[in-house]
Amino acid sequence: MSLSQIVIQIARLPLPVVAGAYNQFHPNPQTGITKTDASRWLAEAVDAGTLSLDNIMQATPSTFKAAPTIDPAIGAKVDAASKVASDARADALAALNRIDAIDDNISD
Repeated sequence: MSLSQIVIQIARLPLPVVAGAYNQFHPNPQTGITKTDASRWLAEAVDAGTLSLDNIMQATPSTFKAAPTIDPAIGAKVDAASKVASDARADALAALNRIDAIDDNISD
């Protein structure tokens, strides 16, 4: 399974599961991390063989640690930029999956 496929599988899990696994297995969990970034970190650990999908799914559900408070006006701009970046990342992952599928079809 490719890294992008692992990321997608983890990102499909409920937020408390991803947050719980990230908080449990990351040696130094960051505050204010997104589900996408946590999914990516967990997927890289699965790809490296240090974690399994079962480890992640059996983690105690949790929430992400809150980021420090910021000015709401700045927060709105950050949220908007984060949404665009998150959408772009999702589109890129979808494209990678399509490329993997095409590669699989060609190699068969």
